[in-house]
Amino acid sequence: MRKFTLLVIALFLISPALAEEQGNVIVKRAHLNMEAMNVKNSYIHNTPEVIFYLRNNGSISAVIINATLTYGTEEALPEIVPSAIPSGYISMLSFKFKTKIDCSALSSPIPLTLSVYYYASEGEIQQLTYQDSITPADPYQDLLITPDLGWNLSRDQMGSHYSIPGTKYSMEIGKDYSLSYSLLNLGAEELRYKINVSYDPSHLFVISSTPEGSYQRSELASSSFSLSGGEATPWKHTFTPISAGTTQVRIQIEDLTDGGCANLNKDITFDVVISVPPGPFGMYITKGLDEVDFFLILLLALGIFVKFYKKNEI
Repeated sequence: MRKFTLLVIALFLISPALAEEQGNVIVKRAHLNMEAMNVKNSYIHNTPEVIFYLRNNGSISAVIINATLTYGTEEALPEIVPSAIPSGYISMLSFKFKTKIDCSALSSPIPLTLSVYYYASEGEIQQLTYQDSITPADPYQDLLITPDLGWNLSRDQMGSHYSIPGTKYSMEIGKDYSLSYSLLNLGAEELRYKINVSYDPSHLFVISSTPEGSYQRSELASSSFSLSGGEATPWKHTFTPISAGTTQVRIQIEDLTDGGCANLNKDITFDVVISVPPGPFGMYITKGLDEVDFFLILLLALGIFVKFYKKNEI
């Protein structure tokens, strides 16, 4: 009799089915929860990768039946989907968009819906649904312009605009001035662009340069450049004033990637006042005439006066 009792107890402990029939045991189950979401390369001209981290808070492994991610009306491609998530573990699921993000999606949220079907227990299917969104950004980092002259940044459908509100950049003939910034590709895909500098050539001479080379105005206008993913290119524009007056300088950075996106373009605009520097006596004679010229003319006039004076004395 004692042996029989021990056998019944052993069967009770190792047989969940028998125990369930007697109503004395809780069925073991898997239960998935969303832990975190991470997005890579959510930039225009890039193909985003969306990564989810799921935790199994249940007491048995969650066997994955199917997992899908939809963005807008499209279904993403699965990159990593585990066959099961053990009890107490966090596992990663990864999906990639089918195509690059179009220009029109800049700053517009794209809805995401993750759906995961899994076995919560033998014969029981559960669904985990998670909804979120991503907002595609500009792959070109905002420009940090040197020298910092109080640049004002504004954006519209034609891109980003940098200007110096209410002030003019003063330059003197005989000195060189420069403006620098760095173009950084935040995404993973290659970007193509061109730069054009417009100004009045009767007032300024401009050289644009990178560590790889220098370009005059016409050379720059006929050239295009590329930025690999994560790459940065420093640009420097050197201005040499050649005549006094007022002019406007506009540096345009135009996106050419996949046909180009106008809303990724950038321009830097500022007014320049060019003056003739004072000579050693602190004198401004007239526009285009400095003190050296003035004293040469004065000496010439004095020589002519002395010559005629001596002639009249004879």
